[in-house]
Amino acid sequence: MPFSIKVEGLEQVLSRFKTFPERIQKAVSSELKLSAERVKRLAVKDAPGDRGTLRQNITVNQSTGIAFTTVVQNRTAAYMEWGTKSKRRIPAELMAYASSFQGPGPKGGPSMQDAIQAWVKRKKIAGTYSVKTKRRTGNKATKEKQDKALAFVIARSIRKNGVNPHPFFFKNVFIVRDELIKSIENIMKGL
Repeated sequence: MPFSIKVEGLEQVLSRFKTFPERIQKAVSSELKLSAERVKRLAVKDAPGDRGTLRQNITVNQSTGIAFTTVVQNRTAAYMEWGTKSKRRIPAELMAYASSFQGPGPKGGPSMQDAIQAWVKRKKIAGTYSVKTKRRTGNKATKEKQDKALAFVIARSIRKNGVNPHPFFFKNVFIVRDELIKSIENIMKGL
């Protein structure tokens, strides 16, 4: 489920906006686009990234006219943003929105344990290492068992305790929003 933001009273603002001079409309539209791109750039920079799938799924879309949206199309985005279980941390102003992401984890894709096992294998963190060569030792079957055993322990810990939050999206939305408001106020002074 993607993140999205609903703006209250947008219809009234847009109907009034159409009465402004064209130069003001272009300036505001340009500022909105720049802000959406800035949210994307900052979110990509701050997003946790093992293989980069979360980062690759942050996009900017132009909806209609001057409306631009920065979207995260990743099934784990909310869980990474706010954490899970007892480690969940949600800003007060986002509680209602975040409640739509509560419940069991996302469906589809590999199971949590399979994903963790693939991560353990990529990071080469299970098994025994040779001090001399700094490489894993043992045969392939032994390494598979070690990867699977470590993945099981990590998955069990996540199911029991949850994951720490890694805020990457909304913290940037709030920063850019405040700057956008100031920029639009300055543009409107030129009326």
